[in-house]
Amino acid sequence: MDPLRLAHLIAICLWGGLVLAEAVIELASRSDDEIRSAARLHYFTDLIIEIPLLVAIVTTGAVLTLRVWPPTPLHIIKIAAAFAAIAANAVCVLFVVKRHQAAQANDVARVRVLHRRVRWTGVGVPFALAAAAIGLARFSG
Repeated sequence: MDPLRLAHLIAICLWGGLVLAEAVIELASRSDDEIRSAARLHYFTDLIIEIPLLVAIVTTGAVLTLRVWPPTPLHIIKIAAAFAAIAANAVCVLFVVKRHQAAQANDVARVRVLHRRVRWTGVGVPFALAAAAIGLARFSG
């Protein structure tokens, strides 16, 4: 397998696993103390792991796209779905940072509002799954 494709696939798999772990953390957080703990943990995983993974995914994906230029219509759909997922994740990172700041300031009401917003960014998951399905179908076919 092409090393760049392999790097792209590994980064996507790591990102998917991280998003699943973060979803468990977010969905399991109910009390103010749990939400505050989730805010801290999610903040550090985003900074240390998730942002670098997103950069790796976008970089390798862009190079792979340039290799097959012009892209097919299915490839364009895959890129659009991936872009929607990454955009939702970027918005999530923004909310996570703001929530961490609110938790540091002990603004419980703001933390709760941002906690709900973080959860809503899960709307990007179906787009990520669609992009992955198209990519894996193309890879295996």
